Amino acid sequence: MKPKIYILASCRIHRPFNCDNNHKTGYFAEYDTLGTLWSNQHFFGSIFCSSYIKQVIQSLIMRTNKEHIVSIFPCDSEFKSLCDAFYESEIIIVEIATMKTIIQKNKNLYLSHQHVDKISDPYDTQLLTEEELANNIMDIQTMIHTINKKVLFVSHFQGVIPVQNRRSIIRCLEKHATHFFNPSLSIAENEDKYIADKAHYTKEGECHIMDELHKKIIQMMNT
Repeated sequence: MKPKIYILASCRIHRPFNCDNNHKTGYFAEYDTLGTLWSNQHFFGSIFCSSYIKQVIQSLIMRTNKEHIVSIFPCDSEFKSLCDAFYESEIIIVEIATMKTIIQKNKNLYLSHQHVDKISDPYDTQLLTEEELANNIMDIQTMIHTINKKVLFVSHFQGVIPVQNRRSIIRCLEKHATHFFNPSLSIAENEDKYIADKAHYTKEGECHIMDELHKKIIQMMNT
């Protein structure tokens, strides 16, 4: 039986799981992604920020789409289906890729990039401190463990030219996450082969990341 994976992440995770049907090799076929792949039934948008992820997980756990997030879904029944998929999962993959947060001022809600294009309300972009990030990581982990799920945190990758915010994320995840996959370690010796630009993998890099994620997930399933 295929392990059930729920993905809250960017294209750097969705594409290795073959969201765009662009791969013929790799371990993507070993998993049931519960419709969370790019633009599929339970896709929750392109997610980068730990504050927004925490807000989303709280909504999914509480099964409410009214007070905790600004929905990008058209109806309550669709959100219910998304919650059902979340509860069916065995492992939830959470990618934290930025320290930046987007806050809707008048409601004090965190937003995704998709939301910014859909609202007329004023919003602010702010930068988390490492302490705030660490607290978010621990809160996310606790919430997911409370409903008897496992969470695999994934960071953005570091290339030849380090990015300070990504370094902070990696440092916090190394310290506070029970299960953490750092893609930087998997691409370090073949960056020219695996990295397309400062934010994306090559097609070959996506296959390689999927294979490395597979190893990590199997390890998690056996503990």
